[in-house]
Amino acid sequence: QTEIVQDENPAKQYMDALRALLGTGRVRLAPKGSYPVPTLTVGTGELIGWADGLNAYLVPEIAYLSVSKFYRESGGNFGISKRMAHEQLSKEGYIVIPKKEKNGVQRREHSVHCDGTLRRVLIMPLGKLAAEDVPPQQQA
Repeated sequence: QTEIVQDENPAKQYMDALRALLGTGRVRLAPKGSYPVPTLTVGTGELIGWADGLNAYLVPEIAYLSVSKFYRESGGNFGISKRMAHEQLSKEGYIVIPKKEKNGVQRREHSVHCDGTLRRVLIMPLGKLAAEDVPPQQQA
């Protein structure tokens, strides 16, 4: 029986899957420009984006499909749409939101040059991918 992943925050579920996929090399980030290769670019897995010294530039469709596949192969189901997943990532502060366009439309994707081509990507600070978010410690 397929279990739908909805008990937890969808953004956290997305990030947990993305970290697991990167950590096992099933997906990878290519270096962007002349920046040193971040440790998240190792592996021969599917290319889901690029990384420089500060950010990851994720191809939205490929990253989402990789997360969905991760849960399917784990016997679960990432039960929200790509649009809703990106909305939740935005709401939880995992991705950088561009300024509103002239027509007032708020998009979650940026246009960025990667590998010499202008691409629509989600920008995520590398620190968000490196480790699970830990709540700040309370002062004694």
